[in-house]
Amino acid sequence: MVHCGAGAHGVHSPGFPCSPWGFLGSGCWSAMGEAAGSSNALLYPWPCRVFLALCDNPKDGGTIVAQGGGKALIPLALEGTDVGKVKVAHALAKIAAVSNPDIAFPGERVYEVVRPLVRLLDTQRDGLQNYEALLGLTNLSGRSDKLR
Repeated sequence: MVHCGAGAHGVHSPGFPCSPWGFLGSGCWSAMGEAAGSSNALLYPWPCRVFLALCDNPKDGGTIVAQGGGKALIPLALEGTDVGKVKVAHALAKIAAVSNPDIAFPGERVYEVVRPLVRLLDTQRDGLQNYEALLGLTNLSGRSDKLR
């Protein structure tokens, strides 16, 4: 885990450098996937929010893909609560927008990513979610004519 500060309120001080890199480097994807895949509906949205927060920095895309982030997120985007599905689909959109689809979603898995990204497109959603979903779909469509 990343220790983000000295004292109880060190995280809240302005300009405090806190990076999730330590958390990303610890192989958190499988553990978080298990927590989100539990049968407890109350636990489901929290790991989804953590996944979205970890995908926030485009520079971490390679680490996320290397640890199996795409593979862990796809099942979560297809089942669960509506809030959790949106968070996971947004995280998938962030990965799909900055990663090579052949590496991030190898084989037939790339076809499973399209549905959550299309479901993320909605006029009632945040503009950033729509933009990143479109960016991810554009990146995926450049892979093959069949996927397009």
